[in-house]
Amino acid sequence: MFFKFKYLIMLLIIGSAVAQEPSGRQFRRTGIHNGNLVRTVFGNWGVVGQPSNKGPRGAWLNDNNGYIGDVSPMVGAEITTLDTSGNPVKFRSVVIAPANRPTSTGFEESPGGKSWGFEPQSGYFNQNQESVAISTNSTTWPSFWPNKMGDGNDPGWRGSWNGYFGKDIQNIQQESFFVMDDNNDEEFNYHNIISGMLLSNQTQQTQHEMVLGSK
Repeated sequence: MFFKFKYLIMLLIIGSAVAQEPSGRQFRRTGIHNGNLVRTVFGNWGVVGQPSNKGPRGAWLNDNNGYIGDVSPMVGAEITTLDTSGNPVKFRSVVIAPANRPTSTGFEESPGGKSWGFEPQSGYFNQNQESVAISTNSTTWPSFWPNKMGDGNDPGWRGSWNGYFGKDIQNIQQESFFVMDDNNDEEFNYHNIISGMLLSNQTQQTQHEMVLGSK
């Protein structure tokens, strides 16, 4: 007798990005991963399971059975820089992805409305659409990928998917791609010397379905 087991895996892979494009709240886009029995909404500012009004939240079988409040990266660091007089200035900061969570102080943002956290960079999605770039829908891709302009044989990988496993390689059920940074985080902006922790993250989410058999 042959039994089949299905394993549903979603990975969030974060690395450093090469190209620096403008970033901000105006470039926020959402997407839905539905390459297997687990379906979830996510945003290109680093949150999974939100916005809750845009789709299922880590649902299995039925979209109303959501198991995720939110999943998002958190990066902490201690940074030393110099002020305008050349004196060392040290501060500690934690950068998170903005999410709708219960809080007594409200969202962390500047008086001008800039969020103190990760925001998406432009250039990594079709700006005429409201979706994050998804491997299974080429209409969501940008006309070229800014972080691939250094490819001497095919600058920008036009018309090809920017895959984790390589150019136009899609050997998984579904993959998304976006880049976010903390350049809008002005919480510790000393005399305009430094804004945020100068973090830039290339983010790829992959959704797999694995079938195993045993006798």
